[in-house]
Amino acid sequence: MKSILFQSFRFVALASSLALGTQIADAGTLIAYPTVDEPIFTIIVPDDWELEAAEEEQDFFLVASPSGSIEMYFRAMEIASEDDAVAAYDEAIEGGVEWLDEHYDDVEFGEVTEGEHEGMPYVSIPGTGVFTESGEEVVFTIAFIFLENGTLAEFWGIIPAGDQDALATAQAVLDTFEGKIADAGTLIAYPTVDEPIFTIIVPDDWELEAAEEEQDFFLVASPSGSIEMYFRAMEIASEDDAVAAYDEAIEGGVEWLDEHYDDVEFGEVTEGEHEGMPYVSIPGTGVFTESGEEVVFTIAFIFLENGTLAEFWGIIPAGDQDALATAQAVLDTFEGK
Repeated sequence: MKSILFQSFRFVALASSLALGTQIADAGTLIAYPTVDEPIFTIIVPDDWELEAAEEEQDFFLVASPSGSIEMYFRAMEIASEDDAVAAYDEAIEGGVEWLDEHYDDVEFGEVTEGEHEGMPYVSIPGTGVFTESGEEVVFTIAFIFLENGTLAEFWGIIPAGDQDALATAQAVLDTFEGKIADAGTLIAYPTVDEPIFTIIVPDDWELEAAEEEQDFFLVASPSGSIEMYFRAMEIASEDDAVAAYDEAIEGGVEWLDEHYDDVEFGEVTEGEHEGMPYVSIPGTGVFTESGEEVVFTIAFIFLENGTLAEFWGIIPAGDQDALATAQAVLDTFEGK
């Protein structure tokens, strides 16, 4: 594995009131829809927010701020064709307008925005209204995006008109929205689902060896064991901490390689930056002492925006392009939170 790619699926701006963009630090609680094991998408909300789960398949779930001033509804629907997508969109708008008319007065819609982001078409509709029960003026955003995993995601956000703090908070939540790849497999959150530093997605038949201690590695491996991928993250408070953690990791890693591999050789160190996050990548080769099998490995470090240093080690058989493609597909799901 000669390089490390830290890729992600992210939204562009979807509406004049609320837009979709990059992720926030200080993650909070991660919510996977419909399930953690088979997510279509995930969001992260503050720990003190309330969750009202979906009652039925393809129904909305609601997340709301403690005061209830911010309400954000999410769901996703499977679509098999363009006709299905149009029908789902029309049905969602019709049902949504009826719901708005039941609860809000003076509902007005803004201009519909259509576009495409990384091959995924989206539609966004802003609006305003007055909550019938309280007389409070609100702004809302309706958004649809056709995800690469073959589903239509739908979002409704409602906040008090003119409340910039509520707008900023809702935007921060919306910025964490992540559409997951088709046939996603199993989502793994490190160190926990409730407080993730990062997540990855692995095939359902892969094996997981959990970390035994805090800031220790966890291992994910293919059923045959030919692909091994180790991940962990360490908190860093300063540049000196980062350098010390990096040096210690390399020293310990070299000792571990020498215990299990012969003829270990390192390639050229690559340094760079991805979305404002510095990274270092080191390729290498060796021979597994026990079997005599030649392997290639990659060591990578990335300094996440949430104040941690993520470390990755990947080992695959030399020349195995299928293993390389599979490992890269897993690595491409890496998401810093």
